[in-house]
Amino acid sequence: MKKFILSGLMIVFMMGSIIAQETQSSSPEQKMIKKERNNYVGISLGASLPMGDFKDAEFVKTGVTFAIDYGHKFNKNFGLMLKWFGSANNFDTEAASESFYDLVTFDKATIAFGGLLGGVTIHFPMEDVIFDIKALGGYMSMKNPEYNYWITGSPFEWAVQSEADATSFGFALGAGFTFMLSDKWSLNISGEYNAAKFEYENVGVLAYDGSYQSFSGTTEYNAVNILAGVHFHF
Repeated sequence: MKKFILSGLMIVFMMGSIIAQETQSSSPEQKMIKKERNNYVGISLGASLPMGDFKDAEFVKTGVTFAIDYGHKFNKNFGLMLKWFGSANNFDTEAASESFYDLVTFDKATIAFGGLLGGVTIHFPMEDVIFDIKALGGYMSMKNPEYNYWITGSPFEWAVQSEADATSFGFALGAGFTFMLSDKWSLNISGEYNAAKFEYENVGVLAYDGSYQSFSGTTEYNAVNILAGVHFHF
């Protein structure tokens, strides 16, 4: 997860440097001219906040999320958006252990989510600030990694649970603000509610005594992503 955060921050800082250089190099006359640009592409980084049963029953901590999006505006109020996102949330080992009255100790693990979504956007421009609303739907995926757990105080009584991968239709509803820094660049702050229902099958559990079991189940994915990033308009 540290590499994920550092890579995202490096990209955002590089984009910020480019924006600052372009803004400083523009003459006052150029700043006064605002060309209508109907397309944009952007990157965002932020926090992924698990909600409801996804947080409590699945024992998931607040994580990080990264997004790349492309949008086209038909006019100043309506448009379309295509978005790819990825999120990483750590497994809450302490909460999971407490649910078993501390009789079971869990190893650390990170659950990964991602998706490719498309949908409509509605915009309400107010001079250099735009209020945005989005409704997106599409493909989402979940990857629950292999992890170990054992009887507390008895590391020789262990078990290993295999990976659980699943895909599903999901949706995202969001709103935010676009702050126009120039006719080409903008700063974006938004919040999005993401939801999907993942069904997985034949997840194996191998115990220290050689016994093996498999099970199936579902994960109700509910998270609010808080994002900040930059858009390039063209």
